[in-house]
Amino acid sequence: MNLCLGWLINLETRSHRSDVTASNKGKNICNSRSRNRPCSINQARGIMSNNDKTWSFKEQIEVGSRGEELFLEYYHQPIVVYPKHAADFQVVSTGKLLELKTDTYNMDKTPNFFIERWSDITKKKPGSIWQSHGKGVEIFCYMFVRHNTYFEFTDLPALIKRLDSITKDMYMHSIKNRGWITGGYRVPREALKDLYKQYTFEVEE
Repeated sequence: MNLCLGWLINLETRSHRSDVTASNKGKNICNSRSRNRPCSINQARGIMSNNDKTWSFKEQIEVGSRGEELFLEYYHQPIVVYPKHAADFQVVSTGKLLELKTDTYNMDKTPNFFIERWSDITKKKPGSIWQSHGKGVEIFCYMFVRHNTYFEFTDLPALIKRLDSITKDMYMHSIKNRGWITGGYRVPREALKDLYKQYTFEVEE
């Protein structure tokens, strides 16, 4: 899981929500390994502000775990935790691998996704969608945790092609972790709207 906590900047533009409600409580299965590994987080993220800052891995893992548990329970079809680090989940019906990115930022205050391009800028290690696609992942989901809303992409080659095109002239934001620096872009959701399906779920008390 990729984790982005309140990521880079407070934008005033509010986004329109054309939600699809997902009601899937109790369908999905979490095996014992999901609580013992680091929440399937391939590149854990720190809480970001305009000034790049380093945050503890433990803090990142705790928040990522909460988002993963919600997604596992409320994804719109049955999934299980994937037992290897190539992906976060596997769809029961198709066997397709799924990667999840969680973001705790207020979705209504930004029209953007934050997409990680490099997990390590110095070593030029691909991050996020590029890395996942290289490992055989076929579904990528971006989840705004506080809104119980996720965006599902099912055509990763088309998504990568679009991102490569629209980010080539964008400013890359650097994110300091402990021992490495990642780089990514603020990508308008509007620019990808034909490539995703949006779901919103209600959490039962």
